[in-house]
Amino acid sequence: MSAARRLCFVLIAIITIASIFFMASCTGTPPGPASSNTSGGNESKETDAVSEVKGGKLYETQKFFILWPDLWDVVDVPDGVQVYTASNTVLMTVSASTATEAEVKTQVEDMAKQNSGTPLEEVTMFGVKLFRTSFTSDDKDQTIYSGITNGEQVTIKIVGKDNQNNETIKAMLESIKLK
Repeated sequence: MSAARRLCFVLIAIITIASIFFMASCTGTPPGPASSNTSGGNESKETDAVSEVKGGKLYETQKFFILWPDLWDVVDVPDGVQVYTASNTVLMTVSASTATEAEVKTQVEDMAKQNSGTPLEEVTMFGVKLFRTSFTSDDKDQTIYSGITNGEQVTIKIVGKDNQNNETIKAMLESIKLK
């Protein structure tokens, strides 16, 4: 893949992620219904795996499950879901991709450089190698995870004060199961 084509791919991915969060931050809440599950096939259900979070339910999308904590709202987004409160947001998407692991790593590295983020880390979550960085942008702490599995790009963006130490967000990350 040529450098120009790779740069174009990286820019499109960054613009897409930024656009979703820009729309959500304009009003303080994401577009769409705030606390209802409106997509036909999605269900929420109690499970032992999330019982440690009061009222926790697993929210099901076409490609994964994620914890939907009590008092948090949820809205479907293209290829995923956004779970949020007034002060915290967890956005997860799983989308078809032709990107390689190296290209995804470069995307996350570029985001870290552009935002004076933490050094890139490799982590394994729900059986997938992800690249992670954290940074502050618009006075909001943010953490990005991204990786490739089975021809799909998994991306998780967390926005919120001290998000890496938030027990509810940690439980949400631990609850994720890909289908």
